[in-house]
Amino acid sequence: MDITFFEMGADPRPREEVRLEQVGALPLPDGRRIWSQIIITPFLDKPNLELTLFAPDGRPVGGTSILEVMSPKVEPTVHVRIPQPQGRFRLRVELYYDQNPPQDSAEVAFDLPPDPSIYAEMEDEP
Repeated sequence: MDITFFEMGADPRPREEVRLEQVGALPLPDGRRIWSQIIITPFLDKPNLELTLFAPDGRPVGGTSILEVMSPKVEPTVHVRIPQPQGRFRLRVELYYDQNPPQDSAEVAFDLPPDPSIYAEMEDEP
């Protein structure tokens, strides 16, 4: 039995129509973890996600895989696997099925260490 979680009125799509709708990343205050939020088209078949974190020089320095995503909204945390990260980092998210090449991808960039003011702004929001 498959159980999937969609908002009321959502129209699940076949795998060839599934895409990344939103990708966001926020470095946590310790500068060693990146919180991400990924929103996917509602789906009939569960997709897979591959997240890769890239250092400013382009080398991969962290990542994770999520197989058979259960919900159109996921919020994984990626750990930075180098000491004292500094500069402009990128998080790439790839959506795929089976062993096929990715059918959609997106990237988001951010700075490490994080600017403390971004957290003050978040506290001010209602």
